[in-house]
Amino acid sequence: MISFVVIFSISQTNATEKNKIDLDRTFWGTWELINTKFACTEQYEFKKPGNVVYQANKKKLTGEFAVIRHNDSKTLDTLILDIKSDNGLIGCGSDTNNYQGKQSVLSLKWISDKSAELCTDNIGKQCTGLYLNKK
Repeated sequence: MISFVVIFSISQTNATEKNKIDLDRTFWGTWELINTKFACTEQYEFKKPGNVVYQANKKKLTGEFAVIRHNDSKTLDTLILDIKSDNGLIGCGSDTNNYQGKQSVLSLKWISDKSAELCTDNIGKQCTGLYLNKK
């Protein structure tokens, strides 16, 4: 997992209103992302009070995370990941980058309380086609 802040945004197409998602009840736990480009499954485990463990292939990252909910209903929730450690092994797509000390930010475009598309902007116009799905 690469250190990064991830922001997830909600777009108007097939999205659930973010206010209907109770982050405190639903966000904790294990989420998966199927990366078809690299034929790889990425797993994120979000633990209280704000720790995250990422695993893909042999790569394992640990760090801290936060989800920021904006008051404006048109602005997507923001996921921020601060990576504290990287085991240095191979990740998706033969990724061997060291993400220790890195931050990633993505927006969450909620499809349901168990699925969110990752976006690179905070209004859901530039989404990746990659989805976090709760296990």
